[in-house]
Amino acid sequence: MLLRTKLLIILLLLFPVHGAWADCYGTIKSWVSNDAMIHAAILEKNSTKIYINNIREFKAIDISFYGFNNFQAKQLENKYNCTNVSFIEFYDQYGTPQYQIGKGTVVKK
Repeated sequence: MLLRTKLLIILLLLFPVHGAWADCYGTIKSWVSNDAMIHAAILEKNSTKIYINNIREFKAIDISFYGFNNFQAKQLENKYNCTNVSFIEFYDQYGTPQYQIGKGTVVKK
């Protein structure tokens, strides 16, 4: 009886965490596949990094003008349970990719 109670408590504690991660992953996955400006996303345990294609007509653009700003990051955190969302420019000023793969789940096109 005690073993079943412990097992039930463990399952109840793990289920919401998995559900929240799945909600964030599903949203980010569909967003990456449907939005041409998003190059990739990396979902880690404590952060969500979204790499934005910031080159248009051979010039760097301001990604916050296109809505990739703190307001959008907070929306993803509050509505879809993503953690510490940050938008990162995929290319630097010289056109070199800034893509760094961590130990998280990578979502690409």
